[in-house]
Amino acid sequence: MSDDFQKGTLNDSSNVSNHSEFYRGQEYQRAANEPRTYGSPHGTGGVVSFPGGGITITGEHWILQGIASIPFIIVGTALYPVTAVVTVVAGLLCNRLVPLFGAGATWQRFLAYIPMLVVFWISMRWDQRFGQRNAAYRRVRHTARLAVFALLGYWLAGKAFGGSSVTLPRIGGLVAGVALGHWFLMRGEGWREFWHRTLTNFRLRPTH
Repeated sequence: MSDDFQKGTLNDSSNVSNHSEFYRGQEYQRAANEPRTYGSPHGTGGVVSFPGGGITITGEHWILQGIASIPFIIVGTALYPVTAVVTVVAGLLCNRLVPLFGAGATWQRFLAYIPMLVVFWISMRWDQRFGQRNAAYRRVRHTARLAVFALLGYWLAGKAFGGSSVTLPRIGGLVAGVALGHWFLMRGEGWREFWHRTLTNFRLRPTH
């Protein structure tokens, strides 16, 4: 048992070097405190719960953790505009490789998108590291994230009220998207902790 895992079980975040082990220790201790749940560290399954405003996936098996986290990684990429744009461009380029596998290819076509996954991993790692070191970049990234929430609010308002013209409901949706996005990004501590833990599990967040 590593020291960082032990610190996780004690919820001691001082001088943690391996955050993945620290979070694993936290999850282990949380499950140990609820021995009757399906996510007990002495069992083989896992459950999903929402304590403190953030999602927690209990259960020790790393495959379960990975599968459950993939949707959050896909959706969460929208919060990293540079990574999202670079990944989309890489995906479009990889799409040109699909015909090389032949007309009868099935699952082999997915191999064409491996370079896109590599580009995504490298760009997300860069985004995380640069954001940790550069406050100006974090501010610009936060503004870009609010723009994503604004567009989402604008689109949802348009779907809810219909019509394609710029109307008061659409403007209201845009403003609400910005406000809710800012609150979520700045106040959603439980979700932020879960997101950082997810990135760490995928080695997308540098631990030093």
